[in-house]
Amino acid sequence: MVGQTVRGSREECGDEVKRLMVIHYPFFGGPHNQALRLNYPLEGIGVSTTVVLPGEPGNAADRLRSAGLDVAEIRLHRIRARVDPRFHVRLIAGFFRDVQRLRALIRERSVDVVEINGLVNAQGGCRCSTRGCSGDLATP
Repeated sequence: MVGQTVRGSREECGDEVKRLMVIHYPFFGGPHNQALRLNYPLEGIGVSTTVVLPGEPGNAADRLRSAGLDVAEIRLHRIRARVDPRFHVRLIAGFFRDVQRLRALIRERSVDVVEINGLVNAQGGCRCSTRGCSGDLATP
């Protein structure tokens, strides 16, 4: 585990812990599978999960929703192997807007824990916590 741990007691956060998983890829893969497989056991101990995906064509949102997970699709930029410098300028310019969109979602859903999946796209880890019992959690 990398990053900050959840701050505050269970009493401060309430009976349910709300987890936001930020995944920057619209096609189903490893992090999506992790969300899917851990959803049921985590629900059993009072942790609800919302998965954030980029609002782009792909199969991940449908697969996760059909399995009963809460999915939010927002505009998210991500690093790609591109030679064109204009792409990277757009990525940098969009980074802070991505953080703002994530902060808004965190406030809207009263999220306690933000989990980022992959340290390359770090928007989810950029001080997205907005409540006293919130923290950032990153998985390797």
